[in-house]
Amino acid sequence: MMNPHDMEMLIRTYQKEAHAWRKTLRNSMFVLALVVVILAFEALSFFDAVDARFDIVVFVILGVAGVLFIIGLMVYLFYVSERPLYEHVMPKVVEGFNAFESEDLTYTAYPKKAGMEERNKNAGLFTRGAFVKNRFAIEGTSPEGIPYTLYDTHFVVSTGNASSVVFNGYYYILKQKHDVFYQIRTRGRPSLKGVSFTRVKQAGKVSLFVEAGERVPKHVEMMLDHAQKLFEDDRVKHLYISALEETVHVAIEPHKMDRRKRTMTQETLHQLTEQIAFNHRRVDRLLVDKEAL
Repeated sequence: MMNPHDMEMLIRTYQKEAHAWRKTLRNSMFVLALVVVILAFEALSFFDAVDARFDIVVFVILGVAGVLFIIGLMVYLFYVSERPLYEHVMPKVVEGFNAFESEDLTYTAYPKKAGMEERNKNAGLFTRGAFVKNRFAIEGTSPEGIPYTLYDTHFVVSTGNASSVVFNGYYYILKQKHDVFYQIRTRGRPSLKGVSFTRVKQAGKVSLFVEAGERVPKHVEMMLDHAQKLFEDDRVKHLYISALEETVHVAIEPHKMDRRKRTMTQETLHQLTEQIAFNHRRVDRLLVDKEAL
């Protein structure tokens, strides 16, 4: 937890960076408008001033430049970039959490997407060709000793001219060994290449898929009930779990991911710290302890 002085310093840093992003985008639009005007008036040299098309071209030029100018002004007044939050605020929030809770979480802003795309292919939770955008990665060990990596991420699938978001939330990768591949999910079917899955059981909105021909161990059946309780208790939109040989992938999609902060206050910083603490402690609630069965 940060002290009030550090909070105020961080708030000023956020405001400065957010203003810089708006200013950069505004200037880009203004420069683009100027370029349009210059190039267009160069093109006017091909027209005679008495040509009827001359007035039309001038009107179009001024119209396009005016629209770009207005867009630039609107961006400056209303646009909120997410980057100052993830690049400047969140590292300090995690640092403060580590100091207050004696933890050792490692924070990375905008980690490379290639690693997550490969992990998605291995886990088979979402379409293999999905485009990935990571906002952050946090590595650490839960209070009960489970090593994990947590991503704030989303997956998008493009089909021709249309695209759709297939996941938007928190993606955990936990260390735990399994002798049976299985998936638990509230939506869709497994997409793990080379493995055929069969849906064997359902609890509420949560379905259990196991590798075709495999028996369902007791701890996997219990995991289905555990996942349904997690889904209800945390009031999430969707829940996905993929158990592999050495790891478990858990994707949790809240009803809303608030990635843009128009204002930054001490209360906002407290909320961000509480979210980090909640996600950290939730790791111990994600799995059934097989040793206890």
